[in-house]
Amino acid sequence: MSKKSFILVLYDDLNIGNFSENLFYALLKGERLNKKVKLVRKWIFCDRFLGRIFTRRQLRGVYRLRSPFLITKDCCIIKIVGLYYGFLFWINFISQSILWKLRLIENMKLQLVGREYQDLFNINLDATFDVNSIQQIDWAFLLNKDQKISLYPQDEAKCQAILHRLGVHPEQWYVCLHIRTGHYHGDHSSYHRNSHIENYIEAMRYIRSLGGVVIRLGDSVPLGHEDYYIDYPNTPFRSELMDLFLIKHCRFFWGTNSGILDTALLLGAPTLAVNVSDYLSVRPYKSVDLFIYKRIFSCVQKKIISFHEAFQIAGDIIHTNCNISVFERFNKEYKLIENTSEEIADAVKEMLNNLVCLSEETVVQKKFKEELNQCSYRWMREEHYAPHVENACRVAIKTYFNGRVGKEFAASYLYGDS
Repeated sequence: MSKKSFILVLYDDLNIGNFSENLFYALLKGERLNKKVKLVRKWIFCDRFLGRIFTRRQLRGVYRLRSPFLITKDCCIIKIVGLYYGFLFWINFISQSILWKLRLIENMKLQLVGREYQDLFNINLDATFDVNSIQQIDWAFLLNKDQKISLYPQDEAKCQAILHRLGVHPEQWYVCLHIRTGHYHGDHSSYHRNSHIENYIEAMRYIRSLGGVVIRLGDSVPLGHEDYYIDYPNTPFRSELMDLFLIKHCRFFWGTNSGILDTALLLGAPTLAVNVSDYLSVRPYKSVDLFIYKRIFSCVQKKIISFHEAFQIAGDIIHTNCNISVFERFNKEYKLIENTSEEIADAVKEMLNNLVCLSEETVVQKKFKEELNQCSYRWMREEHYAPHVENACRVAIKTYFNGRVGKEFAASYLYGDS
């Protein structure tokens, strides 16, 4: 292989979110090192069998993405590398199965098998978290940069024909909507990230009034209110490749903090996230990206508290999305409240306006970002999180985000008592 490139084998190619986030930062690594990225798929045989065990199959469509920073030409050496890491994967899987059968471990997890992913966040492989390492790089510039990712021309043509069959004409614009539900995991372990479609209808009506179309992505289960959107997951056209095409070409991606949000950020789609429950590591990367958060209700004070107050508490509030045990502690004193129809509609209107002409951030929007980042750094400095260097670096990098919190939302909830 040329010294101007490096082979990347991502450890997780079963989850679209983990894969997308790591590929995004691998491309940033390539830019830092002035090298191209050769993305290699592990050759995991019998992945249908794994799919029955883990309810997920190995991703395929993402390996057909193109970019000036990705090397796409295949060769014999790359195939051998893919076979080698596929073999390592199965060795780890069989070893865990035996240990689990012998009751030496409680749960089976797919092992992290790959290469060149270890320094995507902890770029200097520091043994302890060092903010100076992070500050060496202009992350704001990198997060705002378009990676120019596309599909192969033949894939574009195929997906364009499907888009027409879905009822979207060439002159129409559309928005991709993803509402996280409990169907994907089949349990309530991430219920704090879920939301209900009813509060999205007013905003969908507004999009339709402007001539736009809403295409729902996600689980192939009925959510109801199908008159307001194209229920793409319940059509025969659903595929991983079509998901990527739809996100790549939408007017903007509209979702929550679920894995596919990272896919939108990877593909460079303008991103609106509502009902965000991760106050720590999910951020609007690009200048046009817009976020609003789930509100925090204090069971002790019997009211929704301001984010200024919430950010002073740090740990148990800002870290709820990352650790279920932390969330359970948090949930004894606080509840997360979904965004209202009005809040979501205001965010959609602001997003559409910013796509036409990006407005100046208000003082309150800037202050919201500042307090959010201050809270993040307090979390990183807490002694009991010191061993988690990789995650601390990941959070620190994302404090350089260029996007914003919704204008009306920030004005209502940063200091207000609602």
